[in-house]
Amino acid sequence: MALSASDVQTVYSLLSDAFSPDLSVRKPAESALAQCERRPGFCSCLLEIIAARDVACRDDVRLLAAVFFKNSIRRFWRQRVISNDEKAHLRKKLLLNIREESSQIALQLADLISKIARIDYPKEWPELFSFLAQQLQSADILASHRVFMVLFRTLKELSTKRLSADQRTFSEVSQEDYCFLNATISKYLGYPLLKKGNDPLFQVAALLFDYTWNLWKSDVQTILQSFSSLAQRASSNSLIEHQNDLLLTCERWLFCTKIIRQLIISGNASDATSAQEVRSIKEVCPVLLNVIQSFLPYSAEFGAGKEEFAEFFLRYEKYSSNFGFLGMAAKKVDALEERLEGEMNQIKETVEERMSSMEGQVADLRDMMKKMLEFQTQSAASNAKGPEAKNTNSEIHQEEEEVEIVEGRRGRPHLEPFQREERGGYGERQGYGGMEPRGAGWEHREGYYGCRGAVFEDRRWDFEGGMGNGRAREDRETSPAFALNFGSLPASPPFRGKLRETGPPATLEKNMYGTSFMEKQPEFWNFTKRACIKLMKVLAAFQSRHPYSFGDNNVLPAILVFCLNEIINPEKAVPSFNEFLIQCMILIKSTLECKEYKPSLTGRVINESGDAFEQRKKIISRDVFDMLAAVLPNDRVVLLCNILIRRYFIYTSEDLNEWFQNSESFHHEQDMLQWTEKLRPCAEALYIVLFENYRPLLAPVVVSILKEAMNASPPLESEISPAMLLKDAAYSAAGHVYYELSAYLNFSDWFNRSLSLELSNNHPNLLIIHRKIALILGQWVSEIKGDTRKLVYHALIKLLQDNDIAVRLAACRSLCYLVQDSNSSEQEFFDLLSTCWTFCFKLVEEVQELDSKVCSKFHSRNT
Repeated sequence: MALSASDVQTVYSLLSDAFSPDLSVRKPAESALAQCERRPGFCSCLLEIIAARDVACRDDVRLLAAVFFKNSIRRFWRQRVISNDEKAHLRKKLLLNIREESSQIALQLADLISKIARIDYPKEWPELFSFLAQQLQSADILASHRVFMVLFRTLKELSTKRLSADQRTFSEVSQEDYCFLNATISKYLGYPLLKKGNDPLFQVAALLFDYTWNLWKSDVQTILQSFSSLAQRASSNSLIEHQNDLLLTCERWLFCTKIIRQLIISGNASDATSAQEVRSIKEVCPVLLNVIQSFLPYSAEFGAGKEEFAEFFLRYEKYSSNFGFLGMAAKKVDALEERLEGEMNQIKETVEERMSSMEGQVADLRDMMKKMLEFQTQSAASNAKGPEAKNTNSEIHQEEEEVEIVEGRRGRPHLEPFQREERGGYGERQGYGGMEPRGAGWEHREGYYGCRGAVFEDRRWDFEGGMGNGRAREDRETSPAFALNFGSLPASPPFRGKLRETGPPATLEKNMYGTSFMEKQPEFWNFTKRACIKLMKVLAAFQSRHPYSFGDNNVLPAILVFCLNEIINPEKAVPSFNEFLIQCMILIKSTLECKEYKPSLTGRVINESGDAFEQRKKIISRDVFDMLAAVLPNDRVVLLCNILIRRYFIYTSEDLNEWFQNSESFHHEQDMLQWTEKLRPCAEALYIVLFENYRPLLAPVVVSILKEAMNASPPLESEISPAMLLKDAAYSAAGHVYYELSAYLNFSDWFNRSLSLELSNNHPNLLIIHRKIALILGQWVSEIKGDTRKLVYHALIKLLQDNDIAVRLAACRSLCYLVQDSNSSEQEFFDLLSTCWTFCFKLVEEVQELDSKVCSKFHSRNT
């Protein structure tokens, strides 16, 4: 028996009873609703409840009705339970109720429309896009927001259909729909979208892209202007009302972004398999990059940057009674922390005194910084002239010994303390450049890791030229501030000389408004972070889908330069913005391993007539290859490799905290984590691809870092210091590329001179290194030969007896790899078999997680 309008109140009562905490009321209501699902008219009753917006109708009941409606569509829409007349009524009424004030119910309505469109469009619902296009002209921000939500959900649902007929449906609409859409969109744009008389089959992307793209650009201008005003004004009632509309505009802008992405990706065949160039890539990508750079000043999170690294070990003092090695480490670095804090306070006092003494001489901070830079330039010139000029500028050198100006891109300069016991003139300094394009190549720029460089409101200044003797770098590396923050760095070409202007205009607003914007406008601050991350994801998706169009000279170089700058000179070294750095790394990794960008190694016979598209692909591949060579010269590749190892491979406080909380879960998370989920695994994946592309260049660099780290942290050292963490990172780097590094590093010598000595050090602080050695022994198994193999067997069995579960699990897996190796000898391992089994089965008994038990039993069986 069909339900009618008179049954709406009964259905509403059943839905309301379904929320009852009383089981005797809730269970009968749920059973009655389950029986009603197959009755005709049930969906119509649900839609009446959803459309009711009076006070008597509860929002939670309406939301539940929307959920039941969506489930009914999935189960019964294709069946005869719902008649064609009822379906037509439901489709019409759904479109009339798009403007829903409740965001949760509006989302459910958008899902309802998209799921029905997947089944009925275009045969049963040809007017869908015509109606949506008509609603796009609404001046009501809420209505426009809801329409774009529906449009995005519908396009996304249609684009996932895989049958060829369905894919043609996504890219084709009837001539009648085209004429209406073209007239509607042309009215907004002021010019015709497409000329009449074309093929009657038109792409949905072509019909909707121009309107959405123009609205996107208009909205982003409105958002940026409003953000600038909000950052400078106090809140008021009028502003709060304006902020509600602005928030809807921001959300609509995000939907427009998603729609543009969907139209470009699903509305165009991949240019890797077709000869068609996607022109919208060249138009959209540069604008997306500019918008990211405009949003970054508002997404900055100041006050938690380098200080977080400086307090790295101090955070673990509270664990001293529970976790041996971390607690002991915290106590042992107290002296170092106190020394650093004293230096920081001294620098602050010096800066405050100097600023107060200069008051009245300079109008503002920018003039003061410019004057300091002029002094430094004069100092550099006087050093070149001779000792007399150097003596006349002794006061300037004295100032330089106390304060270092650190370049902060798109922000005001900030001050970095360094210990300088013996300093010479400016000409003795070395720097590690950031990256800025000039023409087709690179310009070295100082300002990295505490080197020269400063940013003002609209100009970036830095130094170029000459050579230095490196004393300043040595002073910096010996300072506790440098050690706690960065460790040490490899030699890089130093520069000195004249002051020059480089790079695109910088903005001072980032540091001026970052913290205050975060505190005053948390919703919009969170939006800017979401927007930056989303736009980077869109760029990465474009590169993956349309690599040849993305490889245009006006697209790829600028985006790569930006991503490299963000990775090498991150302005927000805080976990809350790590996802943005992850997206930058993903895009660079995708570009480096893109097969379309690698030139073909096969030749062609002279005067041979080949396929035009294949020849075009080869030409583009060569052009992009040359472009990448200009963007990533050898010195920049070496710098990027150093940054990945020395900064992103090192364990953070959060990592060690997770290890402390549950070492077993920590091991599995590190082992099974998707590389796109966290920053360090993503950096490791990028490092592997980088090494594969530049093996001859980077292999000696990695070996050099490894030797430097081992010299800085001897095997018998027991303190958890930056040098030890750097050694752990260097071991990770060596383990990931063992297949190529074996030609540059003799494993037997490495094991006998370093690894075995570290394993003999039983200090609890060494468990970080012990676990990494256990992993390395499994990675380098093919290079473990001769007498070293038996020593490795004994080492792994010893690690199976460690007190830490993460170390034991790593040793168990590596021991399995070693036994399964083709070079393994049964006789060598026979005497150790019973001991190995004993400790493996003991490990099975002690672990708690299923993954640990399965892995341990599997490895035990294989041994």
